[in-house]
Parts: sequence; C-alpha cells; structure tokens
Amino acid sequence: MDNTTFTLRIEGVAPDDLPLRRLAAYLDEFARLLGEEASTRFESVSAGSTKIVARTLPIAVPKVRERLAAARDGASPDACKSIDRLDAMLSADNASGILSEEGRPGVIIRIPGANARTAQLPPVAETGFLQGELIRIGGRDETAHATLRDGDRTYTCVVSHDLARELGKYLFGPQLRLHGRGRWRRSAEGAWEPVDFRAAEFDVLDSASLAEAAKKLRAAGGFGHQDAVEAWRTMRDLRAE
Repeated sequence: MDNTTFTLRIEGVAPDDLPLRRLAAYLDEFARLLGEEASTRFESVSAGSTKIVARTLPIAVPKVRERLAAARDGASPDACKSIDRLDAMLSADNASGILSEEGRPGVIIRIPGANARTAQLPPVAETGFLQGELIRIGGRDETAHATLRDGDRTYTCVVSHDLARELGKYLFGPQLRLHGRGRWRRSAEGAWEPVDFRAAEFDVLDSASLAEAAKKLRAAGGFGHQDAVEAWRTMRDLRAE
C-alpha cells in the first residue's frame, strides 16, 4: 500500500515570498492539524501558490482522514484550534488555504483567511431569538449568563437574575427559545451569527415528534380536510384569493 499525501495550498503567496520562519510556522501548524506526527513526513514545497505536501504512512492514513473530517465538521476541538490558527496566519499574509488529499476529488477543508475579511459586515442590532438545550446557567455580578446547545453549536446570552431562576428549572431539559435583542454578524457563508445577546423572556418548545404533533392536530379538528388532495386544493384556493 502506497503512502498517501495531503497538501496545504496557500493561495496568493509564492514560496519565494514566504520567509523561512513563516514557512516553518505553517509546517508546524499543518503537522498539528494532521496529527499522527510519528507517521507523517514532510514531502515537498512546490511553486505557484505555495503547496506544502505531507506524506503519511499507510498505517496512519485512516486516523488522519478521520481527524480532518472531524475538523471540517467542527467535531474535534484540538484540530479546530489548528484550523483557527492557520486561518489567522493566512489572513495576516493576505492569503487563503485549501487542504486536499492526492488522488481524491474535492477539497477536504477550505480555510478562508483573507477572503473572510471582504465578506464581513458590521454587526447589526436586532431583536431575535436563540434556541437549544440549556446546559449552563450562572453569574457573579448583577447579570447572569445562560448557555444553550443547538447541535454542535453553543450560544451564551445575558439574562437577569429573575430570568435565570426561571431558566434553572429547565437545565438539561427540553428545548428552549430565548427571545431578546442582540448584535448579529453575517458570516462568510451568509449565515447570521450572534455577537452578543440579551434575553428578556423564553418559551419551552414542544418536544413532541411529528407523528405526535399530527395526532394532536387531528384530535383538535385539524384543518377539516379528509386527505392531502383536499388540503392542497384549499391552499391553492387561498393563494388565489
């Protein structure tokens, strides 16, 4: 079984323009990202945009692939820190990065670097909501902080002590939706993410499954339709009004 190579391409910077110590810093962080350092070797640096190529021994390839996939999906905090550090370095060097595996189509990880700067807009203050499972509540000053977990994302918001006492009943419980006002920034991918958020009230979300919700709707009388065709006709007529 042949060795496998992984390439970090630094777009916008040629090898001749990269100081030796800076190149060494990229090599060091690239090695941290790949992991399995005892089984990974430096292969080459090629011209054009700077391409740093690392060769991984066959025994370690599955673990490296698993680690990179976890880093891409935000599931490995340690690997994500390496991506964040590479992103900061690339941004400082006015470059961006692409990580790929030889012989496999597509990009494993795209690191925006300087490209993210052009996509950033000033934060916008708006009312809105955050939702998820309450995993932490506490505070030492005149306000408290509540942390919600929604999938692999976590959000922390400011709450009053009174609201914190009410929220405490639902720690590690049902899904909550916190309403309030905050500042939001649009990411490079186009999603709005909270910069800071102060909650004023909350709702406890119904955890019923879709089947259970449909059963409740039918028990309450539903929309008065016998089947999907009749429901579709009603919606069509409503649109025509």
